[in-house]
Amino acid sequence: MGSLVDISDAKRAARLARAQDEAVARTGRLVTLGEMASTLAHELNQPLAAIASYAAGTRNLLERGEGTEAALTPVVEKLSLQAGRASQIIRRIQDLARKREPKFTRLALDEVIQGTAGFLAADAREHRVRIELALAAAPEVEADRILIEQVLVNLIRNGMEAMAGTRSGDALTLRLTDREGAAVIEIEDRGQGVEADMAAWLYDPFASSKAQGMGMGLNICRSIIELHRGQLTHRPAPGGGTVFEVVLPAAGDDRMAAE
Repeated sequence: MGSLVDISDAKRAARLARAQDEAVARTGRLVTLGEMASTLAHELNQPLAAIASYAAGTRNLLERGEGTEAALTPVVEKLSLQAGRASQIIRRIQDLARKREPKFTRLALDEVIQGTAGFLAADAREHRVRIELALAAAPEVEADRILIEQVLVNLIRNGMEAMAGTRSGDALTLRLTDREGAAVIEIEDRGQGVEADMAAWLYDPFASSKAQGMGMGLNICRSIIELHRGQLTHRPAPGGGTVFEVVLPAAGDDRMAAE
């Protein structure tokens, strides 16, 4: 009987721990969603403005009696393309905010990085930052695409915000390389760098150097990467700034999980 009671308590504790982990993960997604609000406004404005422009052009053609199939077909195709783009943006945010179990699939990280960089292009322009890509061949990984995108969005936005004040350049560089069979992503900014007294607790919950920051971003990023059996670290960038490095094991490689 004593053993049965102990097992029941252990199961209860495990369920509670899982519930707490899910709550933290959901909080992280909502924090990221809030921080992305301005980016979303910019990103959605572009396709919506294009849709309005193409709709007005279609109306003008019809009013002038020039609404032939040959004239309207390319306009409608462009309108449909922009509507699809807006739909993809909204769907991505719904996936980010929705309570869901991680879905691990084989991912080509170059596609994920390119998509995330494109998504943050408007935000980069606002911060007067150029996003440069240096993507070499790297192995595919077993990962949840939405969670990896969440990490990249956090790290890229952090880099751009770090460059808002003193900077040693205007380029934020995203690299993808292969290191001993693992995929390595580097996000290098040209900001002020991480102060020595903050480096030791940079990934702790509620650690933040931002006046309006909640300090959950890097803690959640590290938790997500560790969920993927990977590692998130940082180091000073040559010439000033910081390099955040994400290392993910190749699909089917269990070595990092044992380290």
